[in-house]
Amino acid sequence: MASNKKAQYAIYKGKGGHCGAIQMNLIPWDSKRVRNGKPSPSGFLLIEVAPTIGEETYDWDNKISFALSENDIGQFVMGISTGCEIYHPYNNSHKKLRLDTGDPRNGLPTWKFNMSEKPDGGQARNIFVPISAGEMAVIKQLLLQAIPLMRGWDGEIEHWGENEDGVTKAIGILEDAIKVLKGLA
Repeated sequence: MASNKKAQYAIYKGKGGHCGAIQMNLIPWDSKRVRNGKPSPSGFLLIEVAPTIGEETYDWDNKISFALSENDIGQFVMGISTGCEIYHPYNNSHKKLRLDTGDPRNGLPTWKFNMSEKPDGGQARNIFVPISAGEMAVIKQLLLQAIPLMRGWDGEIEHWGENEDGVTKAIGILEDAIKVLKGLA
């Protein structure tokens, strides 16, 4: 059964009133979730970015939100070395998440995380958050661990070994996960 705890990771880069903050919230599998009148149990990762409005002060009232599916997470993780862009149309606006590789610092890679939103006929808003190598290592690990929770596989794992069918199913899930992970290496 999926946990009801709020899982969040945040990075704040508002020193000097530049850049912004990012927070990632895991919304796990929920067999009772309904969207637009239809069952929609799959989870997602909600990413929110907010601009600074002063030194270490963030304007969360003017945040941009972006929901990542499992496939979006795969695209993001694969783009860590080269950069990536993910587009979503949403309620008469277009949202874009962009990850760019940055200039190395102290011999370690850096990234620029950009999120923008452009309403139809309106002006685009863009929020930028620099990401260090250590922060990206945490983000990558959290993203990879989020996928089983988004699919509800954590509940499947609890029942492994209860019967032969459970073991067979568990082995299949693990074999699929190993194939995916080998492809990321």
